[in-house]
Amino acid sequence: SEQLRTLSALPAAQRLVDESQGRINEQILVVAELQKHLNAISAEVDGLSQERQARGAEYSGLHLRKNAQVERRDSLKQQINAGAETLLGFLRRHHPTWTENIARLIPVETLMRTDLNPAFLEEVQQNLYGVEINLEVLPQAAVASTHALETEIASLTAQIQALSADMEVMEKQQRGVEDRLRQAGARASATQKDLSNACLDLEILKSDHT
Repeated sequence: SEQLRTLSALPAAQRLVDESQGRINEQILVVAELQKHLNAISAEVDGLSQERQARGAEYSGLHLRKNAQVERRDSLKQQINAGAETLLGFLRRHHPTWTENIARLIPVETLMRTDLNPAFLEEVQQNLYGVEINLEVLPQAAVASTHALETEIASLTAQIQALSADMEVMEKQQRGVEDRLRQAGARASATQKDLSNACLDLEILKSDHT
């Protein structure tokens, strides 16, 4: 009779073992699924981070271009409004033919200086420090024409406005990426917590099984 009770107990014990192993197997699948989900979210976070970095670099490039064009436009405006204290202002007021000769030779930076103290010589000479050169082969300087300066300013203004519009679009897109990145980060954190708990549950099941 004792032997019969022992034999009848074996299947019951085996069922408990099998049920325990079944729970372990199920938990292993839960852990694997959570790990797979976490890997997918991590890949999404990496992709969004790279996209944010690329957009940031592109935005910086646009910002540099815009600043350069604003600086160029400001310089042209200063040339148009050059005061009498500049060489350019002096020439416009006192030298009718400066656009045909001096403008071809002297760079804008020099024309805009205020420390040159220009004055006319009593004897007018159509040469350069005693050397006569053919000025016709030199290009006409933009600074010699107010109309040319105004045209370039208008073109730069249009380009600056276009760049500003592109930057606004990119800022909006970047905010969207930032939002998605925050959401993905929150999902990754929650999934990591679930995975840690699932792994802990699995270890407990294994401990009970043994």
